[in-house]
Amino acid sequence: MKTEVRRGTGMVQSKRRKLFASRGLLVAVVLAVAGVFAVVFWPRAEPAMTLSRLLQSTHIHGIAVDPKDPSRLYLATHNGFFALSRDGMVSRISDNQNDYMGFTPHPTDPAVFFASGHPPGGGNLGFISSNDGGQSWQRLAPGAEGPVDFHQMDVSKVDPKTIYGIYRGLQVSRDGGRSWTMVGPPPEGVIDLAASATDATEPRPDCLSVETAENPGRRPTCSNGRFRW
Repeated sequence: MKTEVRRGTGMVQSKRRKLFASRGLLVAVVLAVAGVFAVVFWPRAEPAMTLSRLLQSTHIHGIAVDPKDPSRLYLATHNGFFALSRDGMVSRISDNQNDYMGFTPHPTDPAVFFASGHPPGGGNLGFISSNDGGQSWQRLAPGAEGPVDFHQMDVSKVDPKTIYGIYRGLQVSRDGGRSWTMVGPPPEGVIDLAASATDATEPRPDCLSVETAENPGRRPTCSNGRFRW
């Protein structure tokens, strides 16, 4: 009788050991998978660096002043989106290393930014936006004949839903970047463009100031959808 009890007890203990071993293996597998997921998908924290060190590995496409802290600058670079603080140190904001072209802040909402450019793997981003101060970015539209790569872009200060960009021609959006229309060719050698901050008459004109290599500082040109440079 005692022998049978011992055998029964031994079998129970053996099953428990196997169960604990199985649970331990399962926990190990879960932790390993979580570790791989974290390495592959979770953005690595980067220590702050000096501006000169940042410029050793990338270049800047766009700059904007933080409206909530004028001593702080936003830097849209070839390898991500950064912030430059008063002490001269640069910190990464974006959770990616996109090449940010055409960087343009929203004129009234300090948390919203617009851009275009390229992902690290190549291709074009189309028209993208951020609603959380540049940490994450989403594509709003491919643009006309896109995905576009707007190197020159600006948002109307009068009507922020009106956005201009240049890619295979001058394009305009009237709904905050969700749809785009090709309106005509830009002048040759465009360096930059700026939407008028004052003209809001009806019928609504398009007013742009376009700077070219041959004619820097050009005065605004206004029309109702057809530009004559």
